[in-house]
Formats: sequence, C-alpha cells, structure tokens
Amino acid sequence: MGTPPNMMLERTDFMKTTGAAAVILTLLAGGPALADKKLDDAVAKAEDQLQKGKPEEALKTIQKLAGTQTAEAQLAVGRFLERFGNYEEAAAALAKGQELAASAPASLQAQIRATLAEQALARGPAKTALGHAQEAVKLEATPEHLALLARAQARAYDVAGAVQSADKAVQAGAANALAHEARGEAMLALGRGDRGLEQQPLERRHRPGPAGRVPRSQEPAGAGGGG
Repeated sequence: MGTPPNMMLERTDFMKTTGAAAVILTLLAGGPALADKKLDDAVAKAEDQLQKGKPEEALKTIQKLAGTQTAEAQLAVGRFLERFGNYEEAAAALAKGQELAASAPASLQAQIRATLAEQALARGPAKTALGHAQEAVKLEATPEHLALLARAQARAYDVAGAVQSADKAVQAGAANALAHEARGEAMLALGRGDRGLEQQPLERRHRPGPAGRVPRSQEPAGAGGGG
C-alpha cells in the first residue's frame, strides 16, 4: 500500500547537487525564530516518515506547510514535492518562494534560484537553467552555485565557460565535492571533443539527457566534423 519505495530512490538524483546540506542551510536562513522552529520540525518529521517507509504521511506533512507564507517554507515545500514527482506543485511553490523572497537576504534568494536551476536541468530548457544559475551566482557565489553554473553552461554547450566556472568553484571550495564533480564533467566534455559545441547552433545538437549532462556525440563514424 502507499507509494513504492523506489519512487524516493528515483528522485534522489535531483537532490544530489543541492544535497541535504543545502536544505539545512535554508532552514538556518533568516526569519522569525518561531517560524523557523515550525518549519524545522515539519521537515524533520517528514524526513523521519520517509525513513520509516511512510511516504504518504510525509507528503501530507509537507503539504501542510504550503499555506505558510514565507520563502523558506515554500522552498522546503518545493524541494520535497519535487522529490515526490509533483513537478507542477513544486514549481508553483518555488515561484511563490521567489516572490516572497524579494526582500529576503541574498543567500535565500540564491538558494531559490539554484533550486529552480536544478529543476530546469532535470526537465527544462538549457537557457532557463543557465539563467537561474547565473542569477544564483550573482546573488551568492558559493562553490555549490558556481558548480551548478558550470553544469548549466555545459548543458548549454558553453564548454569553455563551464570549465572556467568549475575552476572558480574549486578555487572557492577546494574540499567541495560538488565543485570537483562539476569540473570533472566540464573537463570530460572538453576532452571528448566538445570544445567547439558552444560555437555551433543548438538545433544541430542532440537534446541533453534528463540529468542535464552533455550527451556524447552520436555522429556516424567517419562523418566529417571536427578538425
């Protein structure tokens, strides 16, 4: 009964790049202490319900937060709904969070932008992901956001830009795993001959896979293409 446990496992890729640490940082962001406590407790309860194999109860717990008119709450709701595959509701929550965060600290605005970029990397156009990632970096150039920008640039076939952003991510956080992962992806794209992709019309290339990674070229062997 209930939602199959595999569903949560299938959604973990989306959360991989932002990670549980990003959620914790969101909860620790500014705002009234009581609101933070309520949000903290609700998220902790939902996570515990997931661990106990009760996804339906976890979903109900998170959906109760949807009426909380704070950017932090809407961000938490959006992230959880994304994990459950409720993409439209997740997008609506994130849009509401972005609206409520208009006067919030830059770090919170950046987290919302980064989550929107992640969402676009998973299912949306590269241009949308790139725009959100660029805004996240402008607001707060953390290693995580720079790594996200590098991934979005690679998705948009700006491999040279991806390498530069990934290098900055590593410089900003030498011990940050996401930064090194993004740099590895950028260098892999560069090494397999995607150096000129950013100069080619996007329409001539394949659409990226669902994880937002730059796909391998599938040109027939011997086809003229790169010198």
